[in-house]
Amino acid sequence: MVRIADSLVSGMVLLLVPTFGFAAVTKWPLQPQDRVKISVGKAQVGVARGTDNQLTVQSTGACREFQAEAAAGHLTLRESDLMKPRSESEMCTLQISLPSAQPLSVHILEGSLLVQKVSSDLILHIQKGRLVLREASGSAQVHVQKGDLLVQDYSGRVKADVLQAPVQIRNLQGDLELQALAGDHTIDKSKGHLHINQAQGTMKVTGSSGALNFESVRAGLNADLFGGRIEGQTQEGSIALKLTSDADVNIKSQAGKINVQAQGGTSVNLSTQEGELFLPAYMSMVREGTAKSIRTRVRGEGAKGSVFVRTQEGSITLR
Repeated sequence: MVRIADSLVSGMVLLLVPTFGFAAVTKWPLQPQDRVKISVGKAQVGVARGTDNQLTVQSTGACREFQAEAAAGHLTLRESDLMKPRSESEMCTLQISLPSAQPLSVHILEGSLLVQKVSSDLILHIQKGRLVLREASGSAQVHVQKGDLLVQDYSGRVKADVLQAPVQIRNLQGDLELQALAGDHTIDKSKGHLHINQAQGTMKVTGSSGALNFESVRAGLNADLFGGRIEGQTQEGSIALKLTSDADVNIKSQAGKINVQAQGGTSVNLSTQEGELFLPAYMSMVREGTAKSIRTRVRGEGAKGSVFVRTQEGSITLR
């Protein structure tokens, strides 16, 4: 059965429109500026780009009725009894298609969310489960409380906030702002300004370029041949950097260990107040009490980059 809303969302006054329950397909005409918000309990949700100027929702499985509310510029669909507990077998399945560039918000308590091949401004939230955003463009705000997050082949700005959820970012062409409490995360083949704030766990960055800015408490960072500027600070997290010839590094650490592999010709300025400084045999450090420092170039030619590292208690190893 197909049901179509009686009128457009844009320009309407606040109105409670009829609910839909187990209908196979429901359609809502939209204007380009209309924002759509969908909230569900336990569900598997897929989102893709449609071929016309309307929102289409296909529902199967154990979906409850949805309350639909339209106001000027907004369409909100909310599953009834959203917070009511469900059995293991009660899973709602939704397939959503919407016009290109239509702003969309999706909120899920438990399940999965796959968004692909859209060009929209997105707000995506899942409390428990898996969130995948791929082959898309625009601006995305994503939040996963417990589960995992994958962003792949995306063009645009991504702002991600995760608690207990490993993050994988692959082939992102755009800026990333990542807030993470814990977990093991990876960024691969991405280009843009990457800003990472992480308390615990690890972050591995490979095959990427642009600017990498980080702040961590005890989280470790491993950057392999990152092309561009690396800047940040950590309290106790370890840092391992394998640098390109044009790398520009500025790092501060309280107690974390720092390991730098630099190419020949790189300018280095390293200092630790209470830790150890491990250098190639041909280099000589300067000692002032417990402090150790060196300012020189790595033997060899070709590299034009520079490395500036300061740590209070941590050790620094240069290779």
